[in-house]
Amino acid sequence: MKKLKKTPHDNAYTRLGISKIQGIGVFAIRDIPNNKKIFEGETSKLIWFSKNKVDKLEPALRSLYEDFCILEGDKYGAPDDFNNISIGWFLNHNAKTPNVRCNRNCDYVSTRKIKAGEELSVNYASFADNHHFLTKATTKSKNK
Repeated sequence: MKKLKKTPHDNAYTRLGISKIQGIGVFAIRDIPNNKKIFEGETSKLIWFSKNKVDKLEPALRSLYEDFCILEGDKYGAPDDFNNISIGWFLNHNAKTPNVRCNRNCDYVSTRKIKAGEELSVNYASFADNHHFLTKATTKSKNK
């Protein structure tokens, strides 16, 4: 039996759109099953930078960190290259009813079935609850 070739849309469940939460958001383009790793195949790596260094950057560059990154203590968790930022970095915060969580591997996983057209959201505070971010920050900063 001939193996089917993988297509670019095989793991595509989302796209960007205008958010009712804030600015740009992430929306389901088809139903997403419960407990599904949403951004399968994403290759951007999380790296860590000192907040003190970021604070000294010119305003336009500093705003990239402030708008898109995870602030954990005195470190910003950032994509390895802002030119390759993935769709997951556009998830908006929802403290009361998020439909996505961040697991210990920094993967975004649905917390329930998400219907096509629904905006995806995550509780940013839950990142700090997963102490893996602090562990990774410590490891990365030692390697610099």
